[in-house]
Amino acid sequence: MPHPNPLAESYRIVYLNRDMECWVSPCDYDRVKALGVWTIQINDNDKMYARTSLRRPNGSRFKIYMHRFITGCIDPKLAVDHQNNNGLDNRRCNLRVTTWKFNSMNCQSDSETGYRGVTKVNRRYRARIREDAEDVHLGYYDTAEEAAHAYDHEAVLRFGEFAWTNFKRSV
Repeated sequence: MPHPNPLAESYRIVYLNRDMECWVSPCDYDRVKALGVWTIQINDNDKMYARTSLRRPNGSRFKIYMHRFITGCIDPKLAVDHQNNNGLDNRRCNLRVTTWKFNSMNCQSDSETGYRGVTKVNRRYRARIREDAEDVHLGYYDTAEEAAHAYDHEAVLRFGEFAWTNFKRSV
């Protein structure tokens, strides 16, 4: 797995089991290492995260994810979003606390056209976006690229910085 861009923020490596590693900001390294051994957790979508197991005063154990530990987010009603969609990049510049709704906007979903939110219907391409479990039709287009641009425009309007677009956005 390629290392993150050190120009965005420097990082320290934390080694995990299965010969894996994750990255943290230098200011978090000592706190993270003090908790002991971190392991890789692979969820149902094959996304990887770092977690460890801690002991409560009563002797029972509980698991904590590194991104939640670093941000201090323990509220189950909130999510911690990895902006670059890499669950092993736990640098502060890559983490943001948000709602579960906005966290779900930053996920990849490829369709048969190769573009998010675009499907082929007969000889045209349909663009649509999903919000609050409802599909919103954005129109039919002659090319998949046109439909993908329509999706991107609407995604940015609806989800702002949390939008996961087909094409790179200019800052």
